[in-house]
Amino acid sequence: MRKTKFSETWSRCVAKSTSVEKENRVPQPRWIWACRRQIFCGCILATGLRPHRRNDVLTTFRQSNEAAMGAAELQALVRHNVRLDRVVYRPETELKFYRRKLRTRSDVSQEALATSISTFGFVLPILIDANNIIISGEALLQAARSLGHSEVPTIMLDHLDENETRLLRIALNRLAEQADWNRVELGSELAELLAANIEINVEVTGFSSIDIDGLVQELVAPTEDGFEGLDPLSPGPAVSHLGDLWVLGDHVVYNESSTVEANLELLMNGQKAQMVLTDSPYNVKISGHVSGLGRHKHREFAQASGEMSEGQFIEFQTTSTTTLAKFCHDGALLYLFMDWRHMWEMLSGIRAAGLRMVNLGVWVKQSGGMGSLYRSQHELCFIAKKGSAPSRNNVHLGKHGRNRTNAWHYNGMAGFGGDRDALLASHPTPKNLIMCQDAIRDVTNRGEIVLDGFLGSGTTLIAAERTGRRCYGLELDPLYVDGIIARWEKLTGRKAVLAQTGEPFQKVAERRLSEGDASTGSDHARVDINPPPRRKRAA
Repeated sequence: MRKTKFSETWSRCVAKSTSVEKENRVPQPRWIWACRRQIFCGCILATGLRPHRRNDVLTTFRQSNEAAMGAAELQALVRHNVRLDRVVYRPETELKFYRRKLRTRSDVSQEALATSISTFGFVLPILIDANNIIISGEALLQAARSLGHSEVPTIMLDHLDENETRLLRIALNRLAEQADWNRVELGSELAELLAANIEINVEVTGFSSIDIDGLVQELVAPTEDGFEGLDPLSPGPAVSHLGDLWVLGDHVVYNESSTVEANLELLMNGQKAQMVLTDSPYNVKISGHVSGLGRHKHREFAQASGEMSEGQFIEFQTTSTTTLAKFCHDGALLYLFMDWRHMWEMLSGIRAAGLRMVNLGVWVKQSGGMGSLYRSQHELCFIAKKGSAPSRNNVHLGKHGRNRTNAWHYNGMAGFGGDRDALLASHPTPKNLIMCQDAIRDVTNRGEIVLDGFLGSGTTLIAAERTGRRCYGLELDPLYVDGIIARWEKLTGRKAVLAQTGEPFQKVAERRLSEGDASTGSDHARVDINPPPRRKRAA
């Protein structure tokens, strides 16, 4: 009774107001209509009416005011005041796909979406119309079905007509494509997540490991390699001793020979490398070939420094290559640097190790070095594959923005800039750091192991540090091991630790030098780095 009386009164008021306006022909300002709307809603509430939805109030207002307002204004008013219904979980069988498949999604993308739901839960409701036809979220429904979900969260949008729903379906997909990522901020966000060592794989974001690697790598300054201002290697005594196993953050350095399989077993501790990147001795005497009349003089390498015959050097290459390959995954690639004089010995070792050549990288330097008829301006990198499994390929013909060929144009020693003197004083044949970083990024993912059997000045280790990989390496010369540790500590600000005793490098140096550099042998007990679970032996 109360409701009927109010409706009749309100209709008479509206009719009277409308007739007066038509007679006077004076347009009413919008603020007057806004005030009327507020008064109208207040009157309804005062009468005790409680509509179930705000849209009911708007509908009543539209019916009573349609003579005064244009149809377009009424439609806009309804749209602006829509409130979505609460999320309703519906059986997945009740939902229907739209009759046209407007977007396609790859299997990899669909799997990534399912992984996201498994990780974070079903946090994004599916939008449907009044007929349970999906407006947005078809891929979500497919992912839910693949995960075995019987119910899915939905929100029904029933305030739109058919054509408006069709437009919204397109807009929700298209508008999201028109935004761009801030690569610097995104890279910083991903770098912080990686540094936090969270248990969740960062690829759950939908970015592949290659994309993440590229974004994070863009933040790394290309010239900071920890060499600038570094003192040249001293002639001795060395802090490191044969048998020392050093832990440098995520990296491990073993002061031993890479031609002995037992040394690799201790170093790798049951793990496998995804890549080998190494620069073995060239069996060329340093004096007269590498060190000339300059101010930096270098002693000979500990092995393969010109003392081997051709047959002995082939045997040396065969042993080292075979040993390194044994501790790699099937499908791993081995990057083996060598000069043009010993291509035959290197190829013989590769074939004897059962590997297959896949390419030959050529480091093209900006100027020539020493030589007679032709000055050498390049070094060779033999790229061989282990096994039959597919090799990792992070380049994909430039798909991810990195176009790579087998001609590697990087500065040689003449173009290393301010670090050149320190570099020359630390090693006679250092490799370009950026070149090594790029090679590592080509065939490995972050967190994977790069193996180096001849660490030298530690360029492979520094490249692994800067690209988020782990370097496991061996170096026979204790002085070079000391140099690697000093280089890494200066770059990272962290401390290397002797695995056998848990002591930092500086403390080991103080202790050993105070003892006259005498090794007691007690430091070299066999230890494991992150030992795997032990298996029970049969009785």
